[in-house]
Order: sequence, then C-alpha cells, then structure tokens
Amino acid sequence: MMLLIQLQRRPIQALKIGLKFSVKQENLRVVQEESTREFTALGPAVVPVLLKMKDTRSCGWAVASVIENLGDSATEPILDYLRNGGQNYYVFANYFKNEGTTGTDRLASFFDSSSPKVRETGAMALADVVQYGALLSPATVRTVCTKSQNDESPRVRAAMLTLLGRIGPRNADVRASIERGLSSDADPSVRNAAVTCLTEYSRLQNFERNDELAKLIVQELLHDDSPVVRASCANTLGATKLSPALAVPALQEALHDNYSSVQDQAISALMRYGPLASPAVPDLIKLMQAGSPKIASINSALAVIGPAAHEALPELDKLLENDDVQVRASAITAESGIRREAYVPVLTKLLFDNDWQIQNAAVNGLSQMGARARSASGALRELEQQTKNQSVKWAVQNALRMIEGS
Repeated sequence: MMLLIQLQRRPIQALKIGLKFSVKQENLRVVQEESTREFTALGPAVVPVLLKMKDTRSCGWAVASVIENLGDSATEPILDYLRNGGQNYYVFANYFKNEGTTGTDRLASFFDSSSPKVRETGAMALADVVQYGALLSPATVRTVCTKSQNDESPRVRAAMLTLLGRIGPRNADVRASIERGLSSDADPSVRNAAVTCLTEYSRLQNFERNDELAKLIVQELLHDDSPVVRASCANTLGATKLSPALAVPALQEALHDNYSSVQDQAISALMRYGPLASPAVPDLIKLMQAGSPKIASINSALAVIGPAAHEALPELDKLLENDDVQVRASAITAESGIRREAYVPVLTKLLFDNDWQIQNAAVNGLSQMGARARSASGALRELEQQTKNQSVKWAVQNALRMIEGS
C-alpha cells in the first residue's frame, strides 16, 4: 500500500498522514488495525517517532498498540525516550503494567541516576503505571519512601510523593512517608505535593473517621508559612471530607486568612461538607457584611448548607436589592437552598424578571427542588415558550426534567 511506502520513506510525516487517514474512514476499527500492523512492521525504530509526535494524546491508540505488538524490543526505545525528557507516560503505562515487577523495576532503575531530571521522570512514569493497576515490588516501595525524604532535589521528592499517593494504602510505609513530607520537608513545593497526593490517596481509602490525619492537615492549614500549602490543605479537607468536627472549625478560621487563594479553597471545602458546615455560617455572614468580593461563592456555600444557614437570610434579603445583577442572582441561589419549597412562589414570580440572569437563577433554584417545585411547572412551560435566550430555555428544559421526572 501507498501508506506503507510512505511510512518506510518518511516515517514522521507518514505516521501523521496514516493517523489522519484512519480517523476519516467509515470502518474505523479495520483501518486502525491495518495502520497499526504497518507501523509495527517498521520495528523498534518507530517507537521514538511515535512517542515524539505532537498529537500523541489524540492518537494514543496507535502508539499503545504498536508498543504492545513490539513487546520486549520496545523497552529500550521507551527508556531512552524517558531519559531524554519524554513525558507521554500514559501511552506505555499499560505495557509496563503487563510486564509486572520486571517492567516497574526497569523504571525504578531511574532512581539511581545522577540526574535529578531522570529520577523525577522515573517517579512520574511509575505514577502513571501504578494508576493503571501495576504493583511495585516491596524493595521499590521502600526506595520511593526513602527518596521522598532524602533526595537532594525538591522536584524529585515531590515526584516521589505523587507516586506514593498513587500507591495508596497498599503499603504501611506509604502513609508515614506522606505525613513526614507534609509536616517536615523544608521546601513548600514538596509539602504541597504531600497534601495534594493525600487527595489521590483518599480514593483508595475511606478517610471519614481518620482524626489523626485530619489533625495533621488542620495543623498545616492553620500554621504552614506557605499560602499555596494552606490552600491545598483546605482543598484536601473538602475533597476527602475528613472529620467534620476537626475540619470545619479550621476552615472557619481559614476564611479569614490573609491570602485570597486560601479563602477561596476554604469556602469551596465548606461547600463540600454541606449541612455539616453549618457552624461556619456566622463567619460566612461576616465576610458578606465586610463586602467580600467572593459573595457568589459564599452564597453557593450557604445554598448547599441549606436550612441550617437560616441566620444568613437577613443579609441575603439585603443582597436581593443590590444593584449588581450577579449579586442578586447569587442571593436567589442561596435563598432557594435555605428556604426550599417555601420559596417556590417567589421563584415562580422571578421567572418573568426582566433580566435573564435572574430568570436563570430562579429556574435553577426550582430545578434543585425537584418534585417539590411541581407547582411551578406551568410557569416554566410558559417561560420556555416566551424566552428568546437559549441559556434560559435549556435551563427550563432541564428543570422540567428534574421536576417532572422525565
């Protein structure tokens, strides 16, 4: 075939032609298989060409299939690619996973390099392989734990912690190493990597009652000298929903942090705790009264906290008279979450406000109530017919599905 001739003469250009060709055919599977066979026929020399392509992510099926087909002969080209700074780890992750500890040990051999970049690459590549389900040998896990504390390069220590987060609770030494990275490393980028990887770790283990870990994160949230780390701590508390009794008071305090990024993450985390975040309502009210520019996110948090945020209603009522339509819309969102079905008559009236943003807020408020807002169905259908705003029309259609269950 012409494609094969092109591949043999001009591999890079031809591969791009072949991949583009393959996605335009009606019988995609057959064309993909044929292209992959022809790529494989070029042997191991095609691996670096594939891996260096700019559109590897969109054509990963071809790269991964060719690597699988080449088997052991693909290993050295992949390792050379990584040693030279390549980063398309996901493409060959399944290949190394299928090799078992033999494959992962080859990547772990990068840890012995004198180059920090190579050591970092080894850790990040292994992190992707582990995410695909690969298991590391106990010796490799011990090495990663050690490197996460002792490597001279902060970037390498951070990469090792990222890998530990992917390994998760399958090894008892992992958590201790992550905790030491968070509480003891002198470099804020490493501490940030430690707290970030706890979010990943939490997908593999239920943290809800893990008070010991919550105390560690709370300690760093309130006392770490890096606002980046403090913001990550707030985010991790929200993402993992660690012990509300410990987390919510700390997040309340973080609402008054000097850094806006920390405040943002604290509000978002409280939102994830939902009604359990009700002790933070007075602090959220104080921010509203102080004229915080984060009024929209504050109101979103109050909406999620729900009826337990009722003491915020007087302030929210004031915001309904605000000149800024976005502020008014966010106040409607909050009042919808707090007042619930008692607010349906007000929301029904607001469906015909002159501003589409107010209409949208009213529609979304009704949508969140589901069947409890059934009395507003007629008004919603009337709005659907009247509005020329496509955003409002889509919101109405979604609301009717939520309310009427169709």
